[in-house]
Amino acid sequence: MNPEVQQVGMWVLVAIALLPAVNTLRDWFGGDKRAKRDVKIEDECLPRAEFAAHVIVNREAHQQIHDRIEGVKGEIHGMELRLNHASEERAKLTHDRVNAVLEAVSELRGEMKGLSKCQGE
Repeated sequence: MNPEVQQVGMWVLVAIALLPAVNTLRDWFGGDKRAKRDVKIEDECLPRAEFAAHVIVNREAHQQIHDRIEGVKGEIHGMELRLNHASEERAKLTHDRVNAVLEAVSELRGEMKGLSKCQGE
């Protein structure tokens, strides 16, 4: 086996072996950049009025998120339609070009056969 291929293989194996260590070091020294939430257990429940207000705010936030998702889905559908149309157009143009080339080749073959018959006489 080629020594260069073996050397590349060894470097790949070393890199794979070091990946967990690199991730661990990043976690230790890089820290978690996500926002930390202050979560604690409360002894008493939230009053019904406050909980109802919380539910309304959450419902509105969720509805906004779902509306945005639906809007993006619509945009994606439109993009898919445009891409499909463009692909069909490219395929049609490619087929037209291939047909033109085949026609030209066919004409050239006919001319070549005609020339070879003329030279054979």
